[in-house]
Amino acid sequence: MINPPLINNFHIIHIDLENIIPISFFIVLILFTRRHVCFKKKANLKEVIDVKPVRSLPNLQTAIDNSFLKKLNEFIYQNVDNEKLNVTFLAANFSMTQRTFLRKVKKETGLTAVSYLKHIRLEYAAELLLRSDYSITEIMNKVMYNNLSYFSSEFKKIYSLSPKKYREKFRKIECVK
Repeated sequence: MINPPLINNFHIIHIDLENIIPISFFIVLILFTRRHVCFKKKANLKEVIDVKPVRSLPNLQTAIDNSFLKKLNEFIYQNVDNEKLNVTFLAANFSMTQRTFLRKVKKETGLTAVSYLKHIRLEYAAELLLRSDYSITEIMNKVMYNNLSYFSSEFKKIYSLSPKKYREKFRKIECVK
């Protein structure tokens, strides 16, 4: 048998379509040809342990993830006053199924998509409280809340102050700067 060429510590294997090898056998074959795979016996089961894991690219993954969050935040801020803004609308605009979108947001933020959307809306409301002269009711409507007491209680959960007290306290600080 002729040894296949070695490229980057991997053997190149050419398979003719006439001689198709079952996928599971092919995977096992690849595992055995890699130099850094060993076996460990545990409770009569053989478990494949990767001694030298393949080097991942965390910087690339972080850049991809950050770009997703940047795009998501920009999109939410642009549409924060859109009454159609919900998880279904977001998933459709990001060309994902709703389930995939929910998983992606949970993975990236640690929050559910609904909680993250609520958080961004309340963050925007806090920004408007400091930088605009809109009334609290107008701000509540801009961030798509319909009930003032519910808006105030949700705002207070995050910022530990009512919207009115938040505005009074931090506008004074903003003026001093």
